Amino acid sequence: MRDSFVATITDQLDKDEQVLLLTGDLGFGIFNDISDRFPERFINVGVAEQNMIGVGSGLSMMGKAVFCYSIANFVFMRGLEQFRNGAVYHDTNVTLVCSGGGFTYGQLGFTHFAIEDYGIISALGSVDIYHPSTSDQVQRAVEECAKLPGPKYLRLEKKELDFPTLATFGERAGLALHHQGEQYGIIAIGGLLEEAMAAAEQSNADVAVYSLPRHLALGDPEVKTALSRHSKLICIEEHVRPNSVGQKLQSMGFAVDHLAISDTGPSVVGDQAFLRNHYGLTVDGLCASLTQLDL
Repeated sequence: MRDSFVATITDQLDKDEQVLLLTGDLGFGIFNDISDRFPERFINVGVAEQNMIGVGSGLSMMGKAVFCYSIANFVFMRGLEQFRNGAVYHDTNVTLVCSGGGFTYGQLGFTHFAIEDYGIISALGSVDIYHPSTSDQVQRAVEECAKLPGPKYLRLEKKELDFPTLATFGERAGLALHHQGEQYGIIAIGGLLEEAMAAAEQSNADVAVYSLPRHLALGDPEVKTALSRHSKLICIEEHVRPNSVGQKLQSMGFAVDHLAISDTGPSVVGDQAFLRNHYGLTVDGLCASLTQLDL
């Protein structure tokens, strides 16, 4: 997803002189071309994420479309006050670009987990949150973030996924269908779409598979109608349960089997695959849930 972001933000910088990219001392190598081509609109603020968001908020109040890029926990948690009091309060076009959602940087330990991010950000209310699952969804999200007003949060993982979209539902294609089925529905957040698609193929269940590239789509009537045709939903997400997608679906009255992080984060350290397995956020975990639904 990071490669798709770099390609699309480069295109946006080329098309629109109002677009700026700020980074908190990250992106060496991947932003070299951007730095060379757009030196006045690419700013490395250094290891100073709070200042980056403050600078970005000020630039956005001058009519700029600003992307603030850093590792997830640094960009959303360290600079949360600046984001709230700047871009959110003044309703300006600042996009926090989270590189490494969930356990993407799990091998670096708890300090680098981003497992509460969109739950916290969603409490701010007016922020448009994107957690794309495919390369195409990343491209669409970046294009929307550049042109649409208001504060935004873009959650990226590393792996590029390219599952075709069979149908979309809701405003700005907020819910995407990737596998046809009627009885059950799996909603996979971010890169967990890969696990969901594999589970749908391996199981004998009549199951549809969706991604949710835009968080606010949960409130869209068309999305509610699309999900209501299934007798039960399974939501799988690399996020703690409080204020998660699965919890919100349950509060809307859906019957949901929720695969998520059941505590505040493990005391063990490992890569993303290891930590997903630790919580059952896997093909096996989904297949077990589907089997249980059929009992």
